[in-house]
Amino acid sequence: MLPKVTRLAYNQGMSEAYIFSSLLLSAGDDPLAALCRKSGLRPERIEVLHRINPPDSASSVDLPVLDWPTAPLLDHFVLQQVCAELEFGRLELAALCQTQGEQTVALLLGGPAVVGRYNLPPEARLQLLPVESADAEFLYHVASAAIGLLPEGGRITHLVGDVTAETLPLFDASQALAEHRGALFQLHALLAARAAWSVLVSRGARAGLSTLVERL
Repeated sequence: MLPKVTRLAYNQGMSEAYIFSSLLLSAGDDPLAALCRKSGLRPERIEVLHRINPPDSASSVDLPVLDWPTAPLLDHFVLQQVCAELEFGRLELAALCQTQGEQTVALLLGGPAVVGRYNLPPEARLQLLPVESADAEFLYHVASAAIGLLPEGGRITHLVGDVTAETLPLFDASQALAEHRGALFQLHALLAARAAWSVLVSRGARAGLSTLVERL
């Protein structure tokens, strides 16, 4: 049995990455157009579009489009790489989408400068947790890092991804969401739950990724 997690000091030492919009669409819908309609942005403001498991139809947008296949951890890895680019100031606005079956989830992510420049209120802040080996103590290390980022009195209430109800006491959490599609669908479910603090967890054969989500 894993030991009880205690609050640990953990310093990210970076800027911030925000989610400004999260939409669930039909697989045939244009995710970029939908995000721009909701946010009021012109498409040219978005610097890059990442598409995970995209439909066969070609993108008509005039911006860099990176298409990714379905592979273990890849969706969560792409999400974290975009967040890192935003945190380091290499990007200001990026769109991500993932298609599974008849649905697509679309996310608009950005950095702090976007808030004032385009008057976009963020829905959530994402904080990347350290990459961990997928061993027996993986979730203990994830919980330690996540709890260490909480303010005094903060509590992680929701988990999603490679977690079970047995994981809940480790995080002092109350609910493991039953969303079994890709990482971007799981993140959308966390946002829809409107939890103040939650964690997205993905575990592969030899490594695991996790992201702390703060609802704003």
